[in-house]
Amino acid sequence: MEDFSQYASFRNNVHEGNWDSANQFLSSHPEALSEKISNDGDTALHIAFLGGHMDIVKELVNKMSEEILKTKNNCGSTVLGICAQIGNIEMAKCIIGKSQTLLSIGNYNEQLIPVVLAIENNPNAIDMVHYLYDETPKEDLMPGKGVNGATFITQCIYAKAFDLALDLLRCYPTLALALDANKQAPLLALASVSFAYPSGNQLIFWKQWIYDTTLEPSARRNTVPGAAFLMQREVQWFKKVESIVQPFLLEAQNHKGQTPQELFRESHKELVKEGEKWMKETATSCTVAGALIVTIMFAAAITVPGARYAEEDFLKSLPNKMIIGLSTLIFSIATMMTTFCASLFIILPGKSRMVIPLVCLAGVPVVVFAWMQFGLLIDMVISTYRPGILDKKVKRCKLFIVLQDASYPFNN
Repeated sequence: MEDFSQYASFRNNVHEGNWDSANQFLSSHPEALSEKISNDGDTALHIAFLGGHMDIVKELVNKMSEEILKTKNNCGSTVLGICAQIGNIEMAKCIIGKSQTLLSIGNYNEQLIPVVLAIENNPNAIDMVHYLYDETPKEDLMPGKGVNGATFITQCIYAKAFDLALDLLRCYPTLALALDANKQAPLLALASVSFAYPSGNQLIFWKQWIYDTTLEPSARRNTVPGAAFLMQREVQWFKKVESIVQPFLLEAQNHKGQTPQELFRESHKELVKEGEKWMKETATSCTVAGALIVTIMFAAAITVPGARYAEEDFLKSLPNKMIIGLSTLIFSIATMMTTFCASLFIILPGKSRMVIPLVCLAGVPVVVFAWMQFGLLIDMVISTYRPGILDKKVKRCKLFIVLQDASYPFNN
């Protein structure tokens, strides 16, 4: 590290606001005006800015040339860059009055100009942003001049400074799809804050309800029943956004080197675990309910609960109840086997050689039982609803009586 001990007293006086002592040092050491006097690479003007001493800032600016004003500290920031982040308009006017070129000099690794730093680091100081925007040449924000234009629009959208974003977009419409310092397009930022600009159209009540519903989905996350369905909703939104953004954004990386898919996966780890737990608990409860239903069906088929066993009940009442019970039982067995087969194919994807033999082995006794019961069901239906023996005998008796009556005169 360089030795700045010779500037220690000068640096302390500037930082504490002792201009007389600092000015005396400059009289005997004029090079201190342009030299970096701290381990951070700050000049005297940097230190005065950080200390908030406006009187010393003015004195130093009057003594400095335009080239000295352009000096950057070790972080890569000019004095106007620091001023923009602080949000002090008076200091900014002092600097810009001496050198307009500082408005176009980039700061830090991203080479962001002061107006972009102002909206990015201090969005509440909107007056400072407006002042710097009016003073900054618009060519510095045009496409092809780095990420400044897109970053400025993106940050204006997040800060709800839509007037500034719209003004710049009117000058350079292609900035809507340009990438900012975070590798994001202003259009994506606009989509993420849609709640900030509801439609001005006067909608009838049901259309307004629909409109209020594609807005701010996170506010209704708790209305989704269960973690699994919440995860489903999150994936649906991700896929929807994925389908409308530019293709190159799908592989774009953030400052951590993550693609959108990787970031989504990392941020939803806990929700996936909760969804898995919810699905297993729900499946367990359904299994218990299924076992209970099967038990009841068997009992219904065998005992026909609630029916009396008088002689006349065997004509229609009891057979009807038995038919209903057997029909329900066979339907339950069919749905149970369908669920069993589907579960095997889901649990063992791509392993049909293993799944098919398992289904056959498990299905044979069930199918045999169902077929036996189905045969019984058919017999009961035929026996119950075909023309009865009694009906046939009655018809024959009636025919015999008619013929007998008709032949009575001849018999006599």
